[in-house]
Amino acid sequence: MARSVDSKFYKRKAWLTVRNAYLQSQFGLCERCGGPGNEVHHIKELNQMNISNYKIAYGFDNLELLCKSCHSQETFEAKPKTVKGLVFNDDGDLVRR
Repeated sequence: MARSVDSKFYKRKAWLTVRNAYLQSQFGLCERCGGPGNEVHHIKELNQMNISNYKIAYGFDNLELLCKSCHSQETFEAKPKTVKGLVFNDDGDLVRR
């Protein structure tokens, strides 16, 4: 899955601490469908210009707990489609149709 920021951000101790705290604050439930949540999603997408903004990168107001399905819908359906013959599967992997 392509990300707009360096994947090292998601391995930082500060991010993992905030991610776990947010997950617990939502009782582990997807904020859209109520199912088990496992993806802490940035509402305002992180990029190289805003990654150093603490409120955007770590603030609870910019986070949303989603299940894998809701996260895939948010991440992949809201963006332009892939080239003809390629699609994202339910795991977010790019596969041939």
